[in-house]
Amino acid sequence: MNTEILLVEDPTDLNYLLKLEKNVQIYSLNYSTHKILVKNRINHKIGEDLLDVTDHTKINKEFIDTTINWYNLDYIRQKFNFNGINLANLIELELSQYFMPIYKSVYVIKKIIEKEKPSKVISYTYLNDFVERLCNAKNIQTILINKSGQPSLQYDKINIKYNLGSIPISITISRSFFLQIKRIGEKIIHFTFNSKKKLDTTKKSILVLDFNIVQYNELLKELSSLDKQILLLNQRRPVIWNLQSLRIFKKNRCTILNLSELQNEMNSQIAELQSTFLQGLEELWNKNNLFEPIFSVDSVSLWHSIKNSFIMICNSRLKESISRIVLLDKLFATHNISVILEWAELGQEEKEVLNVAKKHNIPTVMLQHAMYPTSKYWDLVARFVLFFSHSLISDHQALWGESTKKHASSYGYSKNLVVTGSPRHDGFLEHKTARKTNGTIILATTQVSGITSEYSTTDMYVKFDDFVREVCRVSKLFPEKKLIIKPHPAPNFINNVIELIREIDPKISINHTVDVKSLIANCDLLITFNNSTIALDSIMLGVPTISLQIEKWAEENDIVKANAVLSISKISDIENGMRCMLYDEELRNKMKNNADNFLGMYLSNRGLASKKLSEFLDTF
Repeated sequence: MNTEILLVEDPTDLNYLLKLEKNVQIYSLNYSTHKILVKNRINHKIGEDLLDVTDHTKINKEFIDTTINWYNLDYIRQKFNFNGINLANLIELELSQYFMPIYKSVYVIKKIIEKEKPSKVISYTYLNDFVERLCNAKNIQTILINKSGQPSLQYDKINIKYNLGSIPISITISRSFFLQIKRIGEKIIHFTFNSKKKLDTTKKSILVLDFNIVQYNELLKELSSLDKQILLLNQRRPVIWNLQSLRIFKKNRCTILNLSELQNEMNSQIAELQSTFLQGLEELWNKNNLFEPIFSVDSVSLWHSIKNSFIMICNSRLKESISRIVLLDKLFATHNISVILEWAELGQEEKEVLNVAKKHNIPTVMLQHAMYPTSKYWDLVARFVLFFSHSLISDHQALWGESTKKHASSYGYSKNLVVTGSPRHDGFLEHKTARKTNGTIILATTQVSGITSEYSTTDMYVKFDDFVREVCRVSKLFPEKKLIIKPHPAPNFINNVIELIREIDPKISINHTVDVKSLIANCDLLITFNNSTIALDSIMLGVPTISLQIEKWAEENDIVKANAVLSISKISDIENGMRCMLYDEELRNKMKNNADNFLGMYLSNRGLASKKLSEFLDTF
């Protein structure tokens, strides 16, 4: 066994590591650390390789229990109550992804120490205090290397992707800077487009929450034809961000709402409420004896390792919530909103809207926005994803088809389900009719789900990278075809596809901004991961489609069972799969028939979904 081990997590200074003696065994705690060490040719072992199925089960239980229960003591719960709303509950989704890697690292550290039985542990991690407490209990000497930075929430950074001509650009900025830019942009938009519009606050209105108006162009047209005002409230992304969205907005009869316009007259009231709330939390945060047992594993507390980052996260996010809740309360009290349409009710901003709407007795409708995984595996984290295995907040759910309704019913949902079809796919039929192949292969990358311990390990991220590399390699075997990478719009801070493609071949084209329908309608083949919704987009357009299943649960989805896509789970099968889907006409026709049968079951009211949903919303 090694007498000295070094635990490394996201190192910012490599000089210490490079000077270490060879008899010190280095362990990485996550994929990003592994990448850094590999890049700098520093020999190490992957700590996560020591975890087994039992460990992953324990980690999942720990981070889920902590996320939903840490504030459940009466004394703590009272501190987080604001206007009858539990503010701690609003950020559960992001806190689950904050706690999961922390608890995973805790178990990795414990396993490394159990295996190596070292005499000395050098810790260069976010969890230095936990490591010291653990080692003290085992009489192991520790050396702690201070780390700069703290763990953060997923949306503390905003990743903006676009193409400058043919050059793909991916910029990451802070959440606060993004919100500043957004506020300035919204003021300009309001002055330009809204200042001349007279909003009748007494007339019935439909509030559309955080929708991409390019993707839901057809729905916006149908809503604009109603005898109701259409109000657009986008809290995370601007309503107008490019020429296409500007044209769509100008064509339709709708108004952009901006909460900051209401804030001008309520600044002093909001600031006072925020100050009073944070003062109450300051008293709470100082009660270490309250939090030490809540955040602990096997009686060893990790509270002091996470205390600073956790307090900063809660204070900043809940301060935002107070401001928005006050403004939403004013908005709902002064406007005649008949119904609210949303699609992502687990986000902090959506939860705020839905909670305030309930106080004002405003009905809410959640529109299905993607294919729901049907594997029972997802029941484990149902609280943090939009699946029916956990109760939803919205009053009504608008579904894409009868198969999703049947899935919802299997979990006890029998009321308030309405099958409208998918409005975002209404324009796909005309693209399918005009389809002409253009010799391109589209690789639409998603990312490792990272939602649970076993699907967020270094091995999983390396597997994703290897599958991408293999697709790029195989594509070169078909020089008559051009490979285009379409990254998922979600942030990819861990698996950075742009960096990976530049490493593989800088000449490969990367496309961020082209509308999905236009990009894939005429391609020869689309390849994606884990049955991403773009696989459904693809088969709707008549495109041969491959889904690379890097996570086991994906093999259980309905689209795979229907053989509507070619499902590949082994990297060694990629070359033959691509070749067959490109050139085997018999297989392509068979897959097309399977896809058509699946679509018939999965999507109702094709081409008419926007009209159906609009008619439903008009009943409120």
